[in-house]
Amino acid sequence: MKFRKGKVGKFVSTAGIAVAIAALACLAYSPLASSQQPAQGAPAGAPGAQAGRGGGGGFTHAAAADYNDNNGFLSLFDGTTLNNWTSDGTHWSVKDGAIYANSTCEAPTGTIYIYSQIGLAGDFDLKVRMKGTGMVNSGIQYRSWLSEDLNSPHYPRMGRGPGGPPPGGAAGRGAGATGAAAGGGAPGGGGFAGRGPQGPCPSGQPRGTPPDRGMESKYDMGGPQYDFDNTDRYPGQFYEQASGRGIVAWPGEVVIANPGQAKQLLATLADAATLTSWFHKDDWNDEEVIARGHTYLHFLNGHLASVFVDNDPMYYQSTGHIGFEIESTGEVFIKDIYLKKFN
Repeated sequence: MKFRKGKVGKFVSTAGIAVAIAALACLAYSPLASSQQPAQGAPAGAPGAQAGRGGGGGFTHAAAADYNDNNGFLSLFDGTTLNNWTSDGTHWSVKDGAIYANSTCEAPTGTIYIYSQIGLAGDFDLKVRMKGTGMVNSGIQYRSWLSEDLNSPHYPRMGRGPGGPPPGGAAGRGAGATGAAAGGGAPGGGGFAGRGPQGPCPSGQPRGTPPDRGMESKYDMGGPQYDFDNTDRYPGQFYEQASGRGIVAWPGEVVIANPGQAKQLLATLADAATLTSWFHKDDWNDEEVIARGHTYLHFLNGHLASVFVDNDPMYYQSTGHIGFEIESTGEVFIKDIYLKKFN
């Protein structure tokens, strides 16, 4: 972990706080064993079995968590149907035991969503396996609002009503290169209007037009997102859809947002080469989101990929819906969706 440069005092008070916050976020919901009890049967001198500071008790390292242990979790997807999921009914389906969508140059999806009918989730642990092909961009929406639900929060709070952020945050990351890949030259096509090549697709077929936004807007979502993209630029980062903040914590960053201030980088978790080694392009990725209070932890294949501490009341979202997004071109496969609520 690399910490941002600064004076020694600042180094301790910012980077140290970042690590402490992340640790407390996990500890806050974990059942604790009795304090500082000696390990049973640990031989003298064994790793992790050192004597306590006061001459009594032994300390042990935590056992590695098993990602496949879903005890206490609720499965949100049955592997065969889209029962208990809401979407446009056209672009999302089930393929090879996974929730599936495919966006092509000839038939682009634009930016569209599918969301779970589980209802609102505030503090939780969410596990998802995702696989992409091509240049697909996707993501896990959580603590998210439904854009057409007038009773749901739309952030920033000052932006509610006319002049606020666009439904679903269609512009997203893809207004440039991603939009070109999507082939959506028609206005309203998921934020890709007028961008990118206007000629035929590489196949020689005409470029398609994304679904009508008037039809798709009822399924649009906004709010926190665990970002996923098969080009390996964004996986695991904290992105915020439809609020105007966009990319908040890039892959490998620990970021904090405080009221009335620009966000601050507290620490760096890994360099670019290391981050790339964590991602499984064209293959399955184990992804996990732990949301606890104002702290969000994003894990990618067993590695902490990004952390965001949101103390800005203008944007902070305490609860919301769970869903998925697709944009750009390529396929996305989503399976093994497990949720454990803490509240």
